[in-house]
Amino acid sequence: MVKIRLMRVGSKNNPHYRLIAVPARTKRDTKALEILGHYNPKTKEVVFKKDRIAYWRDKGAQLTDTVERLMGEKPKRDYSKNKRVLLKQQADQKSKEAKKQETKKEKPPVEEKKEEKKPEPKQDKKEPKKKEGKEEKRKES
Repeated sequence: MVKIRLMRVGSKNNPHYRLIAVPARTKRDTKALEILGHYNPKTKEVVFKKDRIAYWRDKGAQLTDTVERLMGEKPKRDYSKNKRVLLKQQADQKSKEAKKQETKKEKPPVEEKKEEKKPEPKQDKKEPKKKEGKEEKRKES
């Protein structure tokens, strides 16, 4: 059976993909039967040879899920149906509600009291610090 899938090319942190037709059980970076297009995920540029894809599909080739999404034959993933995502969203909502309730409980009504502070007189003269000698330190300890 032949699969139509993506093969990663490009450098580190700069992915580019080729759309290729390969036997189903081969590795990702194997030699392709035919290159059918390319895809750049950073710029979302998609270039496919639709006539050649149609040819391979007539021969029995199957598209991978990702290729179907890129071609527009399959809708984008809906994560709202994912159980793990739903549980996480529910937990986040519960924690937000709990935080709101805690903040309401912790903050009692604050009574405003205005106290007039009198400015303290400034001291211009600083008292010199006493220097302790070695003998005085020994006596203390």
